[in-house]
Amino acid sequence: MRPNAPIAVLLFATTSTVGAQVLNLRPGGWDITVKERSGGGAVMATTKTCLTKEDLDIGAVFRKNEDAEGCKTTLGVRSTTRVTGTIVCTGSDASRSTYEIVAHTPETMTMKTRTEGADSGTVEVTGRFASASCKGYDN
Repeated sequence: MRPNAPIAVLLFATTSTVGAQVLNLRPGGWDITVKERSGGGAVMATTKTCLTKEDLDIGAVFRKNEDAEGCKTTLGVRSTTRVTGTIVCTGSDASRSTYEIVAHTPETMTMKTRTEGADSGTVEVTGRFASASCKGYDN
């Protein structure tokens, strides 16, 4: 699915009309489980990722992805605990994805993404804060 942008991009992306609004999640090392279903198959993977303060101050993150991928993001709900939106990509891999990111606590989160079009399928992500340091975590 095309919105398989780096996990941190999707997990922590939100903007506000008045300035940056961020999900209430701790920066540092996170343990992430990703379940992807597409084309009749399913894949599950675990990974470690680093969430920096810059990842939480998002405005530029989606703009960078839009420029590189030819995608447009429209945000729905924007709060410190929940973000929803739609990502529409054009071109030969045209697709439409909807997503919901929930910060259950500052140390736990989930994300659900559904893509229609090129590479249709779903992605479910669960994340748990693991370390205040990003040492040993991909950035």
